[in-house]
Amino acid sequence: MLYLIRHSETGRESQPARRKQQRDIVGVLRAHLPDARFRTDTGRIFLETADDTAAAAVLAADVHGVTSFSRCRSCKLADLEPCVLAYAVELLAGKRSFAVRVKRVGAHRFTSAHKAAQLGRLIHARLPHLEIDLEAPEALLRVEIRDDDCYLFDAVIPGRDRRTDLAAPAPSEPRFLADQMLGRLAAWLRLLGFDTAHVLDQADSLLLRKSRQEGRILLTRDRALAAVRTASVFFVSSRELTSQLREVLAAFRLRVERDQMFTRCTACNHPVEAVAKERVRDKLPPVAYRLYDRFTWCRGCDKLYWQGGHYGRILGALEQLVGD
Repeated sequence: MLYLIRHSETGRESQPARRKQQRDIVGVLRAHLPDARFRTDTGRIFLETADDTAAAAVLAADVHGVTSFSRCRSCKLADLEPCVLAYAVELLAGKRSFAVRVKRVGAHRFTSAHKAAQLGRLIHARLPHLEIDLEAPEALLRVEIRDDDCYLFDAVIPGRDRRTDLAAPAPSEPRFLADQMLGRLAAWLRLLGFDTAHVLDQADSLLLRKSRQEGRILLTRDRALAAVRTASVFFVSSRELTSQLREVLAAFRLRVERDQMFTRCTACNHPVEAVAKERVRDKLPPVAYRLYDRFTWCRGCDKLYWQGGHYGRILGALEQLVGD
């Protein structure tokens, strides 16, 4: 079975972003369907597999980033008319009306509308008892022409992110994932003690999958990404950091506890632990070793923290949030 898979990078139109998402989706599909064969084109992934049931289930429920997909048949442009006729005879059995819709990509001597009308007349000549209904046809035969390759299908099945019957899982605790636009917010949520992952320059499909797999609430300023309902996504409307913090705290009814402040590494999100200054003497600036006695250490990235001059300024800002 051949599948035509459509994907889009929500909110970002650059080709590098689209290619990154395409690679991510193909990687996930390969993990689920190791025996499948893949071919890619701009905005499209073509999947050929013998396991039709598994492929349909994976595409509909497990792969973020897929806009929609269709089971299809393929042929060359030179063979389009006989292939369309054969497909129409099968598809339109028992139907009373039909229409043809064509999407064309590449350099051709015909327009999409002209080719749709031509194929419609051809089908009607073969099946004269059927009515051509462009407004509300009982069956819609779709043709996508990409250069010399043609794909025939009738159904467009929504992917996971466009489905309305899949509810986002409810996180059991306030754990967050900030997208690349919210790096400062991620650092300050960590200062408050909240588990907040942050990733840079990743495809939306990966962000949504990571959110779902790790039980995290995805924080974003991308409205299109925030519209996805099959993962826990929260749109941060404010541009200013303090307002963003208040917005997240209020939305999830989070309490800021003083004893949880400064318990996470602002760089990597790993919990920090107290460490004796003698153990880390060789890693400290001489002035820090001389002036301070209390240090914390991140086992994740080996970063050291102490209560320097910036500590009071940060604490003052955080205390305002505690007071709220």
